[in-house]
Amino acid sequence: LHLGKQRVDLRVGDHLDLREEAANERIADRLLGEVGREDVPLGNCDRDAVREGMIPLKEEQLYTDKLRKIISNPEAAEWFSGKWEVLNEMPLIRPEGVFHRPDRVMLKNNEAVVVDYKFGDREESGYRTQVKRYMQDLKEMGYYPVTGVIWYVTLEKMEFIDLD
Repeated sequence: LHLGKQRVDLRVGDHLDLREEAANERIADRLLGEVGREDVPLGNCDRDAVREGMIPLKEEQLYTDKLRKIISNPEAAEWFSGKWEVLNEMPLIRPEGVFHRPDRVMLKNNEAVVVDYKFGDREESGYRTQVKRYMQDLKEMGYYPVTGVIWYVTLEKMEFIDLD
């Protein structure tokens, strides 16, 4: 991947290293954000990223394969089914004018699922507070039930958050 004069290699062995540089997080956020929208088939996410210069053409299949693996996670497969209205990086604006911007919010009927992607190599307790804030915002907007998830993509782990 070329970002100006900088080259970022997204591979470690045979898998993507999503921890490498903030640019990688932007790419992963972008690709994961597009998946699961009814109007965007999986392969189109990568083609758009190639066309925009985010990933090299020769790595398009690698990205498609990795995305397919990520979204086939049994706990999350339904979220990428096209059955949810997907809002990516949409601000949740509070009455006092403060806003929060979760990575992904999915809505179906009156239910909401908020997912915050993390690409680092460790879990942090502050992430729970962040997701609870998003969940509270959605609850105050009238959504119920609200599910919160911290998805440690690199660690291949999900943490489901209770609002209590």
